[in-house]
Amino acid sequence: MRAEDINIDIEKLKDRQKKNAEDRLKFIEMYAEWVRKNSNATWSKQQNMLINSQIRSAKQWAKKKE
Repeated sequence: MRAEDINIDIEKLKDRQKKNAEDRLKFIEMYAEWVRKNSNATWSKQQNMLINSQIRSAKQWAKKKE
């Protein structure tokens, strides 16, 4: 595939980027509200599960790369 064979609609790409940014901000606002409404123990437990799963995933990925 050559670069001149690629057809990109810049306006469509800009629209997708704008929508993506808006969606991310909505999620951040929703999550921040959830954190404010729940106890530290509740949300920190969920954060711990997320972080541990990311660490496990990274370790598994590193093993596959070796």
